[in-house]
Formats: sequence, C-alpha cells, structure tokens
Amino acid sequence: VMPYNGTPSKSLVANVRSAYKIERISGKASKTIFCINKSAVGNEVFDDNYKTQFVKKIKDGIECNDYDEEDSILKDVLKGFKEKKETKQLVEDAYKEIEARNTELKAYALRVINEKDFLFTDWETEASNRGIKGPEEVRRKIKQYLRDSQIQDFCDSIPFSGTDCQLYT
Repeated sequence: VMPYNGTPSKSLVANVRSAYKIERISGKASKTIFCINKSAVGNEVFDDNYKTQFVKKIKDGIECNDYDEEDSILKDVLKGFKEKKETKQLVEDAYKEIEARNTELKAYALRVINEKDFLFTDWETEASNRGIKGPEEVRRKIKQYLRDSQIQDFCDSIPFSGTDCQLYT
C-alpha cells in the first residue's frame, strides 16, 4: 500500500523494486498486489489507459536505474579500491557480481510487472466510476490469488471487516 501522489515518484518506484526483489527471493509462493491508496483525493479517472501509462513510468524507472540503491553506493566505494593493484581483481569481481544480480532482478521485475496487479484504491472513498477500488476489491484479488494457488482453505479463513484491510494468520 503506497500513497498516490499524482505520478510514480522515486520512492514509489523504489518500493515496487523492493517488492519484486522480495517476491523473487520468496519464489512462486508469493504474489504482489500494489495498492496506490488515497487516489480519490484528486479528479483523475483511473481507466485502463491511465493505468497503462502509470505502470509504464514505473517500468521506465526500473529499467533506467540500478536495481538496488545500495549497489550504487557500493559501486562508488569500490571505485577507490579499483585503482590499487592488489585489490583491482577483487573489485572487478565484485562489480561483476553486483551487475549480474542487478541484471537478473531488473529482468525479473520487468518480466512480471503487470497492470492487473496495480489497484488505485481509497479505503474511505470508493469511486468505481473513476476506477478507484475499495477494500472489497483488494480482498477479492487476494482471495483470487489464494484460489489460483490452491490455498482455498486458508482463503476462506481470512477475517475482513469494513475498511480494515489486514490479513490475520
């Protein structure tokens, strides 16, 4: 759940990258649904075209940057060691590892990112005529994933009430 602020900001793109990194590590047992919340604040209509452009901007943000900001910092630190003969090979190997991990995570995120996994939501003001979903739609998406993953028994035991959108296990 991330607040809507009119555009995919750097922090929103970073949150999407982090979510996909965790999803990649956890394997097939996970699914990420992004709720862009408090969307009812403006007058935008969140139709399929708007969502397509919004997700495209997120993809562009993923594609144009290092996957992990920590890796960018690490690369800068390693530059200083690269000039020393005794550490040059070690640093070059570290760079290759970082780049390989970045490339793999970026490819994974760009492959699995799906507009259907992004919901423009508002827990207080559902405005379906503007494409803004409420907590019931989020619940439906979660239950659908659980059914698709054959976790039906668990799916039926999820407590949910009103605007409270939390899963209790």
